[in-house]
Amino acid sequence: MTACPDFEQLLLERASDTLTPEQSARLEKHLATCAGCASEAQALVETVALAKLPPLTPRERISLQGMPLSALAAWHRAERRTRLFRRVGMGIAAAAAVAVVSVLPTLARKGQTTNSAVQVEDPTVAALEGWGADDLIADSLADSIVGGDVVDE
Repeated sequence: MTACPDFEQLLLERASDTLTPEQSARLEKHLATCAGCASEAQALVETVALAKLPPLTPRERISLQGMPLSALAAWHRAERRTRLFRRVGMGIAAAAAVAVVSVLPTLARKGQTTNSAVQVEDPTVAALEGWGADDLIADSLADSIVGGDVVDE
């Protein structure tokens, strides 16, 4: 047998003891006349009774009473750990930033290549080049050296 569709919700609420007095009176009047709803109500009451937890032991009651404090203490420990990790991370980030700032100028200088002969317009360098060109003896001596031996002219 099945329950009347209009009373299914009320039967569920009756099994879980959440009916208002007006709803309870209306449902009880209907259960007196409807065998399908009466059997469904009895089956729901038995099902809910099977699903009920056993009564709490004294040890479980004590544990439940202390649960808010232990949960709060665990939350505080987790917050302290989070703050510690955050501080350590910030310290590592700051140390890395200082290392980058201190190494960056050195890397920038290594990247710059200078060719002093091309870039420098120094009169001394020009004078030295001119002086080397005027030494005819050294030029003729350099031309006469073959394989490390000096050839006589």
